[in-house]
Amino acid sequence: ALSMGEPVAAAALPEGNRALLDSRGKRLFKVDPRGVALGSARLSLRDPLRVRADWAGRIYVADGDSGRIHVFGGDLAPLSVIDPVSQGIHLRSLKDFHVDFAGNVLLLDGRAKRLFLLSHGGRLLWSSVEDSPRIRCAGWDGLEGMLIVDDREGRLMRIEP
Repeated sequence: ALSMGEPVAAAALPEGNRALLDSRGKRLFKVDPRGVALGSARLSLRDPLRVRADWAGRIYVADGDSGRIHVFGGDLAPLSVIDPVSQGIHLRSLKDFHVDFAGNVLLLDGRAKRLFLLSHGGRLLWSSVEDSPRIRCAGWDGLEGMLIVDDREGRLMRIEP
């Protein structure tokens, strides 16, 4: 049986399995659709926040403390770390993140209400500017645009970087 401390997030993987994030046990699990564990990896993150996956089966785990995104292969082996600081991005508070089909990473700074889009390799592709809408939450539209909720007006908007 699968024993978890505190599951906080799940992501569907392209082959039909799931990635589960256990924040208290600081572990990443891969399970089949019935919940049978296929593997696990211990995480060295201080604050495991969310888990996401891309269409290639790579698994992304956000560390809320450092703002880094840790990338794992489908076998749960570490592949890389996306560090926003290397691009001059100093997140005040990583609130959420999303990954598109190609592995581009959208970061939401919850305190600054700004978005940052980074490539799979960690290169800054786009960011919202200081006087743009103050963003409460964000996500992908399934294509090439992002959906955001403007904190000032409380309305849903679509933007294309």
